[in-house]
Amino acid sequence: MIPVLSLLTAVAILAALSWYMIVVPGESFRGGFAPLEANEIALRTALKRHVETIASTEHNAVTAALYEQAAAYIEQSLARAGYPVRSQSFAWGGGVARNLEVVIAGAKRDAIVIGAHYDSVAGSPGANDNGSGVAAGEPVRAMFSLETIGYYSDRPRSQRYPFPLGLFYPDRGDFLAFVANLPSRALLHATIAAFREQARFPSEGVAAPAIIPGVDWSDQWSFWRHGVPALMLTDTAPYRYPHYHQASDTPDKVDYERLARVVTGLERMFRALDERL
Repeated sequence: MIPVLSLLTAVAILAALSWYMIVVPGESFRGGFAPLEANEIALRTALKRHVETIASTEHNAVTAALYEQAAAYIEQSLARAGYPVRSQSFAWGGGVARNLEVVIAGAKRDAIVIGAHYDSVAGSPGANDNGSGVAAGEPVRAMFSLETIGYYSDRPRSQRYPFPLGLFYPDRGDFLAFVANLPSRALLHATIAAFREQARFPSEGVAAPAIIPGVDWSDQWSFWRHGVPALMLTDTAPYRYPHYHQASDTPDKVDYERLARVVTGLERMFRALDERL
């Protein structure tokens, strides 16, 4: 009798933990996409131009001139869009790297940080992986790390997961993933609820222990260390993208139509969150 009770207790605990990790508000978008609107077509063109300019060649501390060239292009593009850009230089990898920061006034005084690293790993152009942002001197209420958001597939079994997440999520890599650690679960729920209200694009979310491989693989990790709620928004990188950290991670691998849909949805989501968080 005791072994049976122990087994039932273990199953109940596992079920409760699974519910806590994977159940999120709203329903993921399903169905066909409407044709891109005029602003989305323009956005698709701009995104393609940005990726091709920044990430056609390797750019990091090893290739310092190309790294600075990418930083200068980003800085100039933000300035042309009307945003004052603050540059923060620091020593890194035997050279100098720069963080580029733009501040947009929101509904509250404390900051929401949206960051994306723009360097690539050695040996890779980094078209899908990626672009970096940080914030300093401001109380931070939330941080969002955009980590490879440009690759999608409708093929069955195109999506993989670290164990045990594959038991609960779809096998097609057609969705944007929202990934949190356990203390950031409330932020995850508010964020994915806003995305599902504002965007017509498939989405999945999880709040998982950082020991699961991939959960802490981006810039949100440093914010977690300081107790700031933070999420990674991603196409799941190596669990879907066959060119991750490879020389083949070139601009032609990015799905610019779906990337435009994602960026449009994220812009609407962030505006909604600014009022709610």
